[in-house]
Amino acid sequence: MRKVFILLLLTIIVGLSVLVAYCDDTMIPNSELLKDSSIETLLQEQAAAKNAYKQIIDSLPKDSNNNPVFPDCYGGAYYKDKRLHINITPNGYIIKKQFAEVVDDSKLLVYHEVEYSYNFLLYIEQLLCDTLDQQTVSYICIDEIHNMLEIGINPNAPFYNSMLEDEILAVFEKEILIVLNKAGIDYSNDNSLFLLKLSTPPQCATNLIGGDKIWPVGYSTSWFSLGICGTYFNGSSSVPAVLTCGHGNQSLGNNIIFNNGLYLGPVTIRQFASSEYYDYSIVTLTNTSNFSTTNQVYSSLSTISITGTTTYHLIGTYVFKYGAKNYYGLGTISNSAYVANYSENMGTNFYVYGLIKVDNVSGCVLPGDSGGPVFSGSVFYGTISGCDTSDAHEYYIYSPITGVNSAFSILTN
Repeated sequence: MRKVFILLLLTIIVGLSVLVAYCDDTMIPNSELLKDSSIETLLQEQAAAKNAYKQIIDSLPKDSNNNPVFPDCYGGAYYKDKRLHINITPNGYIIKKQFAEVVDDSKLLVYHEVEYSYNFLLYIEQLLCDTLDQQTVSYICIDEIHNMLEIGINPNAPFYNSMLEDEILAVFEKEILIVLNKAGIDYSNDNSLFLLKLSTPPQCATNLIGGDKIWPVGYSTSWFSLGICGTYFNGSSSVPAVLTCGHGNQSLGNNIIFNNGLYLGPVTIRQFASSEYYDYSIVTLTNTSNFSTTNQVYSSLSTISITGTTTYHLIGTYVFKYGAKNYYGLGTISNSAYVANYSENMGTNFYVYGLIKVDNVSGCVLPGDSGGPVFSGSVFYGTISGCDTSDAHEYYIYSPITGVNSAFSILTN
C-alpha cells in the first residue's frame, strides 16, 4: 500500500468566538462591489457553461432522492475561463460523446484526465466519516478542481493535546492509512488523494423578505435570518411558510418571532441532527393577518424577486448571500459534498451532510446570518448554514434547496 501523498497546510485556523468583529481587509468592501458593473458581466459570461452543466446533470439517471447518479468515469466539473471543465478517469472517453449530445454547444466542454472518480471520492468521504474519531475532524469535502478530498483536522481535539502542528498532521495521516488498509483500499501511484488542513470546526452562524432577522421564543440573543417565503404541504393542503436554518435553539413546535416582535408561527419541519443531510427548518405561518409572504430577498441595494430555484451548484461560479448580521456578500462555489462537524449549544458533535462551500470574494458570513438566502440573479440556491470563524473569514457553507424541494415550494411570483 503506497503512502498517501498529502499536501500540508501548516497555518492553524483559530477563533471559535461567536462575536467576530471584522472581515478580512483583503476583501473588496461592499461599497466598492456595489459600484462594480463588471459583476453583471461575470454572471453573463458563466451563463452558457452553467446551462451546459444543467443539461448534462438533467441527462443523468436519478436515485430515489432525485440526486444524479454519476457515471463511474466522471471525476467532477467546474467553471473556469467561460468554459465547463469536466474531469474524467482514464476510461472516460465513453462519456465524451454522451455529454456532447446533450449540450447546446460541445465547444464549451474541456476535459481533463484524473485519477479518481467522483463516486470514489464520495465513497472515501463516507468511509472516513464512519470510522475516524469525530472529535478530530472539522469537516470533509470534495475538491472537484484538484480531484481530491479536503479534510479539516481539529487541532483542539483532546487527542492532540500538547502536540505540535507536524505531529498532528502525521498522526492523522496514519489514522487515514489505517482506515484505508482495513477497507482493502490500496494505492500504487503518487497522485494526491487528500489535502489536510488544521482547522477548527465551522461555527453554526446562529444569530417577510429573505434576510430578515428572526429568533425562537425565549432566545432573543440567538437570532438568525429568514431565507425565503413559500408554502408547506401538510398532507392535505398547502399553507404559507418560510424557510430558514435548522440550528439555532429551535425545536419542533417552537414559535419563531419576527424582528418586530410578532409571532410568525411554529417550526413544523426541522432537519439538523446527527448523520442527517442538510440544515433547514420550515416555519408555518399562523399569524397571516400581520404578515404577507413574498418572493423577495434582500440584495445589494434593495430587494430582488426570486423566480426559480436550482439544483446545479457548479464549482467556480458566483453566488450572492444576504444575512441579518453582515448583510450582502459575493462568493464563488468552491467545494461540493461538504460534511460539517457541528456542535449545537456546546453539546455533542455530529456530522451534517450535503452542504456546499463558498469562498468569499466580498463581504463575509457572521453568526446571525444563518438561514439567509444564497442566490444568483433571480435564482435561489439555498440557505446559509455555517461560517469560517477565524479572523480571515475565508468561506461559508450553505444548505442547498435540494433538501426541501419535496416539502417546501418557494414563491416565484
